[in-house]
Amino acid sequence: MLAPRVATRLGLPFLDRAISVAIAAELGISPDAPEAKGESPGGWWARLANVSAMSFYADPSLAAIHPPEQLVRERSEQRLREIAEGSGGVILGRAAAIVLADVENALHVRLDGPVEARIASAMRQHGISAEEAKQNRKINDEARTRYVKQAYRVDPNAAEHYHLVINTGAMSWDAVEELIMVAAAARGIVPPT
Repeated sequence: MLAPRVATRLGLPFLDRAISVAIAAELGISPDAPEAKGESPGGWWARLANVSAMSFYADPSLAAIHPPEQLVRERSEQRLREIAEGSGGVILGRAAAIVLADVENALHVRLDGPVEARIASAMRQHGISAEEAKQNRKINDEARTRYVKQAYRVDPNAAEHYHLVINTGAMSWDAVEELIMVAAAARGIVPPT
């Protein structure tokens, strides 16, 4: 996977699952819940909140002020800012390009490409069938887009949110990695010497 390789080269931690695990532990939810992974507010949370807001709050009146999905989003944003203000890291997803848009020394990268190329890449990387790769891509893309649109009222696919947008179907992963390293250096993010 590309993000961990870039993190290693930059001497930064790769923070993907660590964020959702920390937030889930803090809130007492499963790290596999869509909201803990930064995927989809509403839905799962809304159903769970209707069943028992008490399981999340010592004071049930707080549920009216901070619905669970909002609380998860706030904790995620807080964690992203802590990372940005601390020693930094390579963050995959989490709407980080939106949340950290005002961070001067950040680099926001969007990897995209033709659907067919992305499906073929997922098949190679994960050893899965074309049908499974196609289904996973559709589910992940829709969840990510829905989450950012609902939570932040912006289109996560809009190039304006990124410093660099790369068509991964047009070049090798090694070339993509080198482009990211050049862009990181241009933003003042350099490996330790």
